[in-house]
Amino acid sequence: MGHGLVFQEFNLSNIKIGIVAKGLIIVAIPLVFECGVVSLMANLESQAETAAAHAERANEVSTLINELIQELYTGVKTSNCLVQIVMTDVSA
Repeated sequence: MGHGLVFQEFNLSNIKIGIVAKGLIIVAIPLVFECGVVSLMANLESQAETAAAHAERANEVSTLINELIQELYTGVKTSNCLVQIVMTDVSA
C-alpha cells in the first residue's frame, strides 16, 4: 500500500459551534466593518477640516495682497496727480 497523504474534506457543517458563539460571530463581523467605516469617516472629516483651514488662510492672504495692491495703485495714482498739479503750478 502507498504512503499517500489523506486529505479530509473541510465542511462547515461538521464544526460544532454553540449558539452563543454563533451570536457573537453574527454581531462581531459587522461591528468590525462598522468600526472601520467610522474610523475612515473620522479621518476624512479631519482631513476636510484641515483643508478648510488652509483654504481660509489662503483666502485671508489673498485678500490682504489685493488690499495692498489696491493701496499701492491708489498711492501711485495719487502721486501722479500731485506731480501733475505741481507741474501745472510751476509752469503757471
